[in-house]
Amino acid sequence: MGIFDFLFETAVEEEVGGPNDNQQVAPVAPINPGQASPSDNEDVEKFILKFRNAIEEQSGTGAKFIKILYKLSKNPGAKDYEQALSLLQIMDSSLTVQSIVDSLSESETMVSNEKSSQLKVGNDKISRLTAERDSEKEKLNSKISSIKDSIQSLENDLNQKKAELKENSEELSKVDQKYQPELLKAQRTTNAVSTASDRVLQSIAQLKQEIINNLK
Repeated sequence: MGIFDFLFETAVEEEVGGPNDNQQVAPVAPINPGQASPSDNEDVEKFILKFRNAIEEQSGTGAKFIKILYKLSKNPGAKDYEQALSLLQIMDSSLTVQSIVDSLSESETMVSNEKSSQLKVGNDKISRLTAERDSEKEKLNSKISSIKDSIQSLENDLNQKKAELKENSEELSKVDQKYQPELLKAQRTTNAVSTASDRVLQSIAQLKQEIINNLK
């Protein structure tokens, strides 16, 4: 089935009339369904419908020829093409094969231009979104890198503080041993000084009292 089957089969059925003239036409069959996701197929169908409507709105000779041709046969042969041309020439005696081809070329140009326009819009949006995405990712990666550096710095500081804590704790445990001998020595000295001075003072006081008592 060619692309014009999709474009004009609906219009032909409406003009010929079927069991139900108001019956809604099923969506266009997906192209290469094995290679596309359901959402991709829906988008393809949407744009085929858009292009079909645009071609039908042109009401060109090519479109009219296709409609008549498909009235004659859904699988047209050479005779069908000739008959379609004859029928169309009855309505327009100036019609030629070249005018049909030219009309279809106009439709082809219209679709090509619309394709270029849609692709530009889509590609511009892709470029913009890609740039925004990459910029956002770059900013977040920069923040993450900065946070990681901060964490590493804190870990280094923590490890350094742990080492300092261990070192100071070890030194603390040695402080008593370091000062104990001198403290004991100083304590003995002060004790000796205190004891000696007390004795001397006591002797002086006793001597003073003896002098007072004996030399009155």
